[in-house]
Amino acid sequence: METGLDLSQLTKEVLLSTDIFGQFWNVCIWDYNTGTNLHTYKSTSTISHGLAFLRDDYMLCAIHNKPYILYWNLKGKSQQAKINTPGFISCISVSSCGNYIAFGVEEKCFIYQSHSGKLVSIINRHLQNLTCIKFSTNDSFLITASEDTTILVWDFAELLTVENEYINPVHTWNNHSMRINDLFVSPTSSRVISASSDQTCKFWNLDTDKTLSTHTILLKSVPNRCILDNLESNMYVGLVDGSIYCIPIKSIMNEANKMVDDSIDESSFIGHKQKINCLAISLDDLTLASGSEDTSIRIWDTLSRQCVKILKHNGPVTNIEFRPRTFFFNEEPFNSPPLFSRYMTDKNFDTPISVLSKRQVNRLGLEEFLGNSSQDFCHEEYFELKSKYDCTRKINEKIYNYAIEKILNSS
Repeated sequence: METGLDLSQLTKEVLLSTDIFGQFWNVCIWDYNTGTNLHTYKSTSTISHGLAFLRDDYMLCAIHNKPYILYWNLKGKSQQAKINTPGFISCISVSSCGNYIAFGVEEKCFIYQSHSGKLVSIINRHLQNLTCIKFSTNDSFLITASEDTTILVWDFAELLTVENEYINPVHTWNNHSMRINDLFVSPTSSRVISASSDQTCKFWNLDTDKTLSTHTILLKSVPNRCILDNLESNMYVGLVDGSIYCIPIKSIMNEANKMVDDSIDESSFIGHKQKINCLAISLDDLTLASGSEDTSIRIWDTLSRQCVKILKHNGPVTNIEFRPRTFFFNEEPFNSPPLFSRYMTDKNFDTPISVLSKRQVNRLGLEEFLGNSSQDFCHEEYFELKSKYDCTRKINEKIYNYAIEKILNSS
């Protein structure tokens, strides 16, 4: 009996990891079965929620305390390039189709076309810094989470076609009382899970109009990461105290509010000494990987909940992912167009690329439009301040007219 799944591919996964120091590498590829370091991408450090893939063509890393994104092509000879950004990035995500890149800078979410580099939209509805950005599986929705305790769900088609001031989120989920630490978007259903510093994980549904969560899990410590296995039968939650809980989904669906008590310790993974920064699970659901603030990655057997391998880093681990081995070790020619090619000032692939805003494109001359990245940043700051000035002037004018009208009518 033939199946559409090549079972041999299940054993051909590798584990990617990044850490915040980046002393010896920026990204490391491991054979997680043997603990062998297969390949490294050397440069600076990568932030948490700062690793993304554009299909199987590019790997993108948001750099810690630097206003740019580094990326590498995954086919052919590996080359590194840089995309300058308007500020320090807090999180990054790439659409499933690979045509759009979204990243957070403070409380704003910037959306760009990946290959042309055109600025498509800026979301500025959150009150505090963004912590996580996710696309839904079919790219119908863009989900943003922030330190202001709010999760906003946007119709991505509207973001691409409608002016920002006329766009409202499809859903506003604000049932959390503290910052959002993580989001998990199901690849097979409309389920979204959020982990918050208020010691709860909440389940949401993209297909309903309900603004309240469908299920809530109360934990004894703050959850920092949450994922589901590929069958969506178990939920794994990484806590700030270093423990990892495995919670069966059936036990959650039976009650709207569930409190995780000490009995769950029988299903927990104990070994890390500090906060869990990232979780990943293999395609066959038999291997769980966890990265921690204690500078280690632990490889777990999900059935026995035993740690089978420890991979050491030189700093807190920020991202881990399982990926097919063929992503990185292949002989395919590199034919994909470069990222942000519209704003490249040199044909050399390694040349830095400057990011421009819509206001600059509309109002600057050709020579200024093709200027360097430092000029771009000054122009962007100038137009942002001028926009705030114009808005304040209009408000003052309305207040003045209202006052005059009231005085005349009262007399």
